[in-house]
Amino acid sequence: MNATGTISAIIAKARADERAFLLENEGLEILSELGFNIPRWRFISGAEEFKGPLLPGGRVVLKAVSADIQHKSEHQAVQVIENSLEVISQAIQNMRSRLSFFKLAGFLLCEFIEHKNALGHELLLGFRNTREFGPVVSFGAGGIYAEHLCSALKENRGVSAFVPKLFPENTIAYALGELAIVPPITGQLRSQKSEIDKQTLLSTLQLLLSNAAALAALGA
Repeated sequence: MNATGTISAIIAKARADERAFLLENEGLEILSELGFNIPRWRFISGAEEFKGPLLPGGRVVLKAVSADIQHKSEHQAVQVIENSLEVISQAIQNMRSRLSFFKLAGFLLCEFIEHKNALGHELLLGFRNTREFGPVVSFGAGGIYAEHLCSALKENRGVSAFVPKLFPENTIAYALGELAIVPPITGQLRSQKSEIDKQTLLSTLQLLLSNAAALAALGA
């Protein structure tokens, strides 16, 4: 199955389940099909027992996958654990028991990526197909900082919304630079160390923008 067929099938399944959103494993599969570089992962169905193979690294991230759980940390539905068969199997069993009142689709095991729990180390990149504007791509601070920054900053400085058919490509870099989160993380404030290259941010944003119309046409 080609990328278009795979993505179309994922979206069709979500609609058949009467969901207006994707489960995390579905989102990861679509990102992979679009050419994004993502951490390695495995999906373990609700009743399946984990028997390997293991992902690389000494630690992994275990997450519950459920249409009923939107914010995993609030329900202890995400853990960083030792990357061993015994520990993973026990953690899945414990999480399944702890979240028994939710309808679980399964569990997601992800490669652990070293990062800081600091401003700019989690970013938000989103896509939505709107009735008014068609496909819209959003970008801004992610994690625990997202809501706080959006409420505390001046209008249009917290998150940018890009409408592909209204935004000429040569204006995207300027709009990105206007976000309050971008100068601090790209080393543009005095002698502050760059956490990420601005061109990397721009390329990632452009990759989703370039696929936005196709995603909308598939019913995303």
